[in-house]
Amino acid sequence: MHEDGLHMQLARWKEIADIIRKDIERGVIQPGAKLPTETDMASHWNVSRMTAHRAMRSLQDEGLVERHPRIGSVVKNAAKPASRVIAILFHQRNDFLELQYLLGVRSGLTDQDHLLFWGTDNDPVREAQYLERAGEEADGVVLFPTCAPENTPLLRRLIEKGTPVVCLDRSPEGLEVDSVKTDNYHATFSALEFMKSRGHRRIAYFSEYLMTVSAVRDRYRAYRDAMCCNNDPEAEKYVRYLVPELGKYPDLLLRTVSDGLKVMLQLSDPPTAIFCMHDYYLDAVLESLGEMDIRVPGDIEIVSFNDCPMFLPRFTRSIHRIVQQAHTIGHIAVQRLNRRLSGENPPFESIFVPVFFHPASYESPSRVDVGG
Repeated sequence: MHEDGLHMQLARWKEIADIIRKDIERGVIQPGAKLPTETDMASHWNVSRMTAHRAMRSLQDEGLVERHPRIGSVVKNAAKPASRVIAILFHQRNDFLELQYLLGVRSGLTDQDHLLFWGTDNDPVREAQYLERAGEEADGVVLFPTCAPENTPLLRRLIEKGTPVVCLDRSPEGLEVDSVKTDNYHATFSALEFMKSRGHRRIAYFSEYLMTVSAVRDRYRAYRDAMCCNNDPEAEKYVRYLVPELGKYPDLLLRTVSDGLKVMLQLSDPPTAIFCMHDYYLDAVLESLGEMDIRVPGDIEIVSFNDCPMFLPRFTRSIHRIVQQAHTIGHIAVQRLNRRLSGENPPFESIFVPVFFHPASYESPSRVDVGG
């Protein structure tokens, strides 16, 4: 392009920006009004799209215009906070624990914020698809991650692109990211120390085998440390790993748990207590023991992460319960997200939230903080 033509183009973007600015100041274009696309502007003023983009960028820099995914450029309303699009990715949209996370997240958002609520079903492929969409449609992401290693590069690119991400409950290994989660190690370790103080030295451990998931990994590490079995291969005879998908098939889960319990209870030194990773395993353990006519707590005691208080109402007084502060975790997570969306750039941080430990009510009605 000739030098004079270039100067004309440079002058044109200022002229276009001035026209739009004056229309905004005079109220011809109202706050919240959607502005033409850069392509439409280029056609209307007979300029290149780069010139139209420069004019729009100038108005954004002045704070008169803001851009939103899927919506486009709109006139900023200084009287109320700008709306934001927040993508929330959970495993199961009807899970009690995750609903509490959601309520905590929602408590830290404004009425102007728009939510994209997606369920991944713990499927890394679905998670990857939604993360791709979030990069195009969302200003920020709150994620209950699958922790699948193949999705870590995608998350890293999303963060490097400038989309804030906060992980709930767990964080993918090797990824620098903000996360807010239960202090799983100390919660498990303290609960097992409580069981040991009651005289239990052989405690069975029922968990899923997902060592890529930090919550699972931290609970198992605490179990081995509490039971002093890091160098004791015999200790593994009290450990039963279950396939996560068994939770979808209650009858198969019950049969698998029952078989594992029967083997351990026939040992010459059987366990006197049981640790359960979560309510689905707790339900199967209680039903299996009932079928074997083994009383809880008369014959064996149980300590479990109990994340669904309505799930086992008749049995909660008979077990020692570890209860996570899911609402608090969600609220802290969105506070962290808000900081990044407001332009702050603090170092990435893992924030650990303690649990409540409820001893079985036949022992004591008191509640004790455990962990963190």
